[in-house]
This record gives sequence, C-alpha cells and structure tokens, in this order.
Amino acid sequence: MSGVLVLAAFIAVMCSIFTGVMTYRNVGFSDTFFHDWLRAFGMVILTVKPLALMSMWVVSRIVGALMPKAKEATRNLVIGVIMACVMESIMAFMAAASHFGFTDMHVFLAGWWNGLMAALPVSLVVMPIMAITVKPKIKQLLHR
Repeated sequence: MSGVLVLAAFIAVMCSIFTGVMTYRNVGFSDTFFHDWLRAFGMVILTVKPLALMSMWVVSRIVGALMPKAKEATRNLVIGVIMACVMESIMAFMAAASHFGFTDMHVFLAGWWNGLMAALPVSLVVMPIMAITVKPKIKQLLHR
C-alpha cells in the first residue's frame, strides 16, 4: 500500500511541475497564472494519474516481452523514455484543452505542441532517472 501512495505522490508532483511549465509556456506569468495552472493541473491529475499507472504497467510488460534478456536497468531506461513521451503528450493535450478548449483547432494544436516541447526535454531527463532509481524501489514496496 505504501508503494502505491509513493507512486501517487510522485505522479502528482510531476504533474504539478509539468503543467506549471506548460501553463507558463502557453499563457505566460500573469495575474491569472495560478488559476490557469490549477485548472490545468486539475484536468491533468484526473486523467493522467489513472493513465500513468495503467500505462506504466502496459509499457513495462511490452518492454519486458520485447527485451527479455536485457538488464533491468536497460529495460527501465527504455520504459522511462517511452513513458516521458506518452505522459507529456497526454499532459500537454489536457493542459491545452484547459487553456484553449477545442473551438479553434489551430490554437489548440499550437498550445498542445508548445506545452509538449516545453516539458518534454525536462521529462526526458527526469523520467528515465526515475524509472532507473525509483521504479525498482516502488516495485519492491508493492511486492512486500
């Protein structure tokens, strides 16, 4: 149970950081920044948390099946890169939906792309490190 709580807290912190970056990139820092960020964070946390847990399980299974002889650290690195791309895409989608809606698809797509490009480089550094260091510890906690 404590492993699930640690993972949930980690996902919440990551979502808050990345939606903050995406909000700043899309709407800038203004008087409404915190309101805009909280709205985006709320939308993201409701969708990304369940998707992150499910996606991590699915991606781990697929990578394990495709790379059965690879070292666990190598598999975790691959999982981290894949999860960074998947999760940032979903977060950028939800943040853009929160900021711009879907009435003008050009504006929405530009917001999605800007948010993705602002957060993805950071995520491509953070997620593999977390997958290599944190994921094995969470796995140990879950199997106690």
